[in-house]
Amino acid sequence: MTSIPTEIGLLSNSLQVLNLMHCILEGEIPTEVGLLRQLKKLDLSENFLEGRIPSELGMLDKVENLYLNHNYLAGQVPTEIFSMESIEGLNFAVNALSGTLPTELGLISNVQWLNTYGNWIEGTLPSELGRLHKMVAMHSSHNLFTGSIPTELGLLGQSNSLSLDIRYNELVGQVPSELGALTNLVILAMEGNSGLTGDMPPKICQLMDDWKLNTLSLDCDSVSCASNACGGDQGEYCLCPVVTLNDDEVGEQQQDDTV
Repeated sequence: MTSIPTEIGLLSNSLQVLNLMHCILEGEIPTEVGLLRQLKKLDLSENFLEGRIPSELGMLDKVENLYLNHNYLAGQVPTEIFSMESIEGLNFAVNALSGTLPTELGLISNVQWLNTYGNWIEGTLPSELGRLHKMVAMHSSHNLFTGSIPTELGLLGQSNSLSLDIRYNELVGQVPSELGALTNLVILAMEGNSGLTGDMPPKICQLMDDWKLNTLSLDCDSVSCASNACGGDQGEYCLCPVVTLNDDEVGEQQQDDTV
C-alpha cells in the first residue's frame, strides 16, 4: 500500500479529475489536495484512508462530486465542506465519522445527493436540510441520529423523484405530516427507529394509494397507517410495509468510470 503524496498539490493549475478509487491507499488525506482548485471531481473511495477529513477540501469550489466513502475516516465532517459552491454530490458512507451534521449543510443549495450511511454521526437531523430543494437522494441510515424527524424535510427536493432513507437510527416521535407534501417521493425508508410511534399521516398513505410512493419501509409494530386513511386496493402496503432494502442501492449514486 502507498499514500497520497503531498506533491499532488503541484498539479493545482491543471488537474480537473482525480479518481483514486480502489487504489489500496493508506494514511491521511494530505491538506495539499485543497490546492487543486481546478478539480471538478474528487474520488478517494474504497481505500484505507484514515484520520480526519481535511478542512482544506472546502476550498475546492469547482468540485461537483466528492467521494470519500468506504474508508476509515474519523471525526466530524468539517463545516468548510459545506462551503463548496458547485457541489452536487457528497458521499461519506461507511467510515467512522462522528459528531453532528452542522447547520451549514443548508448552504450547499446545488446538492442533489447526500450519503452519510454507515457512520457514527449523532445529534438531530438539521432542519436546514429543508433548504436543499434540488435533492434527489438522501441516505443517512445506520447512524446515531436522535430526536424527531424535522418537519422541514417536507421541503426537500423538487426533482422528478426523491429517495429519503433514515433507517436504523434513534429517531423518536411521530412521522411529520409535512412529508406528505413530497409528491415526488418514491422511497421513504424509516424502519429500525423503535422510537417512532403513532399512525402514518394520511397524506403519506395517499401517496402510496396514488402509486407515487412505491417503497414505504417502517416498523409495523410501532407505526401504522390508520385504516380509514389507507383503505382501497393498495392499503395493505401501508398497513404492513416492511421491505428489504439494499444499502448499496437506496440513496447511493453510482460512480462513473471517469479517470
